[in-house]
Amino acid sequence: MSLLYFAKYHLKDLNIQYFANRGGNVYELDNHWFEILNQKSKHYLHSSERINEILENKFKLWTKLYGKDFTQRIKKNFENIGLFKVLKDKNIDDFISLIDNSEFNLDDIFDIYTQVITPNRYNNDFFTPMDLCDSVAKFVGTIKKDSVSIYDPTCGIGNLLYAKFKELRTNYPKLDIEIFGNDRDSCYSSFADAMFHLFHNKAYFENKDILIEDAFPGKKMNIIIANPPFGVISKSDYEKNKARAS
Repeated sequence: MSLLYFAKYHLKDLNIQYFANRGGNVYELDNHWFEILNQKSKHYLHSSERINEILENKFKLWTKLYGKDFTQRIKKNFENIGLFKVLKDKNIDDFISLIDNSEFNLDDIFDIYTQVITPNRYNNDFFTPMDLCDSVAKFVGTIKKDSVSIYDPTCGIGNLLYAKFKELRTNYPKLDIEIFGNDRDSCYSSFADAMFHLFHNKAYFENKDILIEDAFPGKKMNIIIANPPFGVISKSDYEKNKARAS
């Protein structure tokens, strides 16, 4: 999944370079990344060696422009979504070849993730199928504001938030949308954060235990959409909540 994400990330990077080299204003593309990246398109990653070369060049550039702390945060995000780990797989070049010869969009990435990644059942983790997310997203009625904030306190990989964002962007193209997501699993929240920042710059994700702390204190949300992890609560979580309630 990290490679599917990186393919879209690299496609965006190439688009920015192409547009800038032609003298265009890159910021004019900000409102169009969702449409651009959600098109079915082929990718040209070629090999794990080339991906590592791309990453090394980007890390050097970011360190020069923004400093070591910024670069370390990006590296941590890539680590959390499993990019470095998967690049070490001995069969990874075969999978890269499969990606390069296939066409997929953002919907596909979310959908594939929910089907091929095994959630942590110990934590009562479940992924909501993308078609169900699309159905749930339609339940919220007419929007009568110029801006709206959407929150999922147990967002997982962010597929419910993505479905709602997509539905609002389609029906209200000029609507100012803020996305807020939280999940206590850093791998999930990092993947959601990485995916959303491909196409939307007002997306904020936290990695907290929502049972015992507020992920976005003081922020009032307009829409809350969630499929909470219904199930048996762990003894440690029970004790934390009991202490909090008292």
